Amino acid sequence: MNLRRIALGTLMLVVVWLAASQIAWWIAEGVGGYALAEDTLPYRNAHLIEDASEGAYNPALDPRFLLGSVLPTAVAFALTSFWLGRRNWRPAALVGGIGAALLCLVHWNVIAGGLPTTVKAALALHVSLAILGSAAGTAAAARLLVGGHGLGAPAGGPTMR
Repeated sequence: MNLRRIALGTLMLVVVWLAASQIAWWIAEGVGGYALAEDTLPYRNAHLIEDASEGAYNPALDPRFLLGSVLPTAVAFALTSFWLGRRNWRPAALVGGIGAALLCLVHWNVIAGGLPTTVKAALALHVSLAILGSAAGTAAAARLLVGGHGLGAPAGGPTMR
């Protein structure tokens, strides 16, 4: 594997992820003000964490969280994996894994802290959908790469290099 391609892919993932998240924040803030934008980040919102600990809030079912945090992350992972997977699916899959690890690292307070189970489940959903986005982008690129035959080329057909 080409380390330069993996490093550039990881950098691209971070940049696209930050840009998509910032755009989602601006849209939420434009539509519903700062309070709505703040509600897209339940891991950082003390009020939502308190509601979750009382059983009154579940971030995994909140469209503000799903559209404001999870969707931009999944789209960033999918676009980056598609771009990386155009020539070889392996770096795209590796960068998707690195990105999932970065997502967990960014939200380490959720994993290590004493936050409610619903908040931890929301992070698990967030990471899972990011990985799914990465897999979808990789599969789409691989499908184009081998002429519509998916990740495996037919016998004697083109290979993924």
